[in-house]
Amino acid sequence: MIRLSMAAAAPLLLLIQPAFALCNEIPMPPPQFDHVPTSDFYDDREAYGKVDGICRHAANFAYQTNRLEGCVFRAAADDMPTRVIPNNIDPGYTDCLIAHENGHINGWASNHPDARYR
Repeated sequence: MIRLSMAAAAPLLLLIQPAFALCNEIPMPPPQFDHVPTSDFYDDREAYGKVDGICRHAANFAYQTNRLEGCVFRAAADDMPTRVIPNNIDPGYTDCLIAHENGHINGWASNHPDARYR
């Protein structure tokens, strides 16, 4: 797991442009949450097969019936968000997941109000 300082990570994250054709099944945040986070967060990249279990446990998503492909949760120790996404899938799809989870880091609710599909 990597702790990202936004001052150092922002130039890298700004280069990421979602592959719009691949995002159509992922709810995307409304404009007010659809930006690179301005606060620090942990970035945890895991094998695709591990992400669902990590997210269910850490974010207490036991009720979720679909496979979780990413998540954001806050640990009690420092209350800094952790973003978990797979490290071994199509880069375009990964960009979509990053945009989705960044929305949650920026305050977008977990029930995805006003989600957009692109």
